[in-house]
Amino acid sequence: MIRVNAVGDACPIPIVKAKKAIASLYGSGQVEVTVDNAASRDNLVQMGKVQGYGVESHDLDDGQYSVLFTLGGAADGESAGGSIPAQRNVSSGQQGAGRASSDEQRGPGNADAGVQDSAAAAGGQSIVVSSAEKGSGAAFGNAPQGKTVVVFSSRFMGTGDDELGAVLMKSFVFSLTQLDRLPDTMLFYNGGAFLTTAGSPVLEDLKALAAEGVTIQTCGTCLRHYHLEDKLQVGTITNMYEIASQLMTAGRIVRP
Repeated sequence: MIRVNAVGDACPIPIVKAKKAIASLYGSGQVEVTVDNAASRDNLVQMGKVQGYGVESHDLDDGQYSVLFTLGGAADGESAGGSIPAQRNVSSGQQGAGRASSDEQRGPGNADAGVQDSAAAAGGQSIVVSSAEKGSGAAFGNAPQGKTVVVFSSRFMGTGDDELGAVLMKSFVFSLTQLDRLPDTMLFYNGGAFLTTAGSPVLEDLKALAAEGVTIQTCGTCLRHYHLEDKLQVGTITNMYEIASQLMTAGRIVRP
């Protein structure tokens, strides 16, 4: 069984940790995730049901919850083949570096922290699902042909409270780095230009996406309007003709 400590982790870290641990089972075994809020518990249970896993949730002491995922018929600590797998632990990212505060999400590297064999102290290797192992979109089934384009017209996600909107946007961009299928292109215009420039809270995640081959483009007129033309930190400058062309030929357009 793999035990995942997601206590203190902000959304979407518990889901990310659970998915990485489940992937390391290769179809058979159990993963137990501990969280400290009902929303994370419910998100984990829903994810397990959607994926078709066996799911159990339990209330623990001190306001904590555990969610147990069972894959491939494994139960009671036994794998489908009848043998008991080595117990592994997923810590909360070495505590100091791995715990997200209420208004901060960790970057993609930190979500991998702490996934290791119980014998790691004796030289065991970490279990990490690398980007090279990510699928090419099969899980999306009948996804429309053409590129997936994500459009950012604001530095905030949704309308209402801008502080909340900034937190949601940070969580959204980080979540993109964890998907099996990454977007092809990300377009930033109007207030979205602040996300690709110096001081942006999502720069590291955007750089990680760019390193994986995602095209990141920011409207040049918008950069000039906000006096940000010399502060671009990731991707390239584009124009409205190119933005219109990308949108008109896209197979899927996502607007957070």
